[in-house]
Amino acid sequence: MAKAVNNETGKKVAIKRIDKIFEDQMDSKRILREITLLRKLRHPCVVELVEIIHPKNPITFDTIYVVMEYV
Repeated sequence: MAKAVNNETGKKVAIKRIDKIFEDQMDSKRILREITLLRKLRHPCVVELVEIIHPKNPITFDTIYVVMEYV
């Protein structure tokens, strides 16, 4: 995780880097499930998903960056 500032809003965010996302099928499913849940959930006790940074090459990528609110 890395701490950063959203240029558009000026708010602090956390960036989660997930490497080798397709290496293990179980891990791939877990990552997809986590992102899907974060997109839907809105609760004061659950971190909010801000965005997912699009990969430079959508065909060969194996790392994703998930931007979440900083808590």
